[in-house]
Amino acid sequence: MATIDLIHSIPEELAEKASLADLLETSKGIEAWQDRHGQVLDFIYRHRIIRQIRSSATTLAALQELSEHLARVTHPRRRKALDGLNQPYATRWATYRDILETRIAAMCSDAPKQLMQRAHMKEILLLLMSGAVRRQKDVEDAFGLRKANVTRILNLMEANELIVRQAVGREKHLLPGPNAELFSEKDGAAAINPVRRGSYYLSGKKAA
Repeated sequence: MATIDLIHSIPEELAEKASLADLLETSKGIEAWQDRHGQVLDFIYRHRIIRQIRSSATTLAALQELSEHLARVTHPRRRKALDGLNQPYATRWATYRDILETRIAAMCSDAPKQLMQRAHMKEILLLLMSGAVRRQKDVEDAFGLRKANVTRILNLMEANELIVRQAVGREKHLLPGPNAELFSEKDGAAAINPVRRGSYYLSGKKAA
């Protein structure tokens, strides 16, 4: 991976040629963010999002890659600096990611199995099917994920009827949805192993 001189580069050229890996590496290396950094990256992201959404040849993997890239660029340790520029870029790029996630959900709506290729989704579903977790907080603890990320994942799963939310008192419990039946018991047995994630095992038992 290589770092990019965002200050002196031509945005149009970077939008066509720069790799997401290089852009991420460049973002990580910026110690003092300037307006120009945000402007150039914003141009690149807008260009690529528009191109991918308009193109019928866009793949699910490409959308997922760009969405995950935006999540990493807007990491909490960079959020304050980005939102302190001439435009609140962290907030803006989070909105771009929401647009991508909506498009991803639409592409996956007829293929929930394809959705299961995304990080954590299959494991979360299998935990729900095993009865090991019931609440969103349990999922957050099990995988060591931020609340916002888990909410995004669960919303996609619910949109594809992989899970349902059921009110139990003042809480909402997570249950397998109609499309959870697409996964066989054999698949589930193979995937639910005592692999450590956060403070839980995938078996649902708390770590000692």
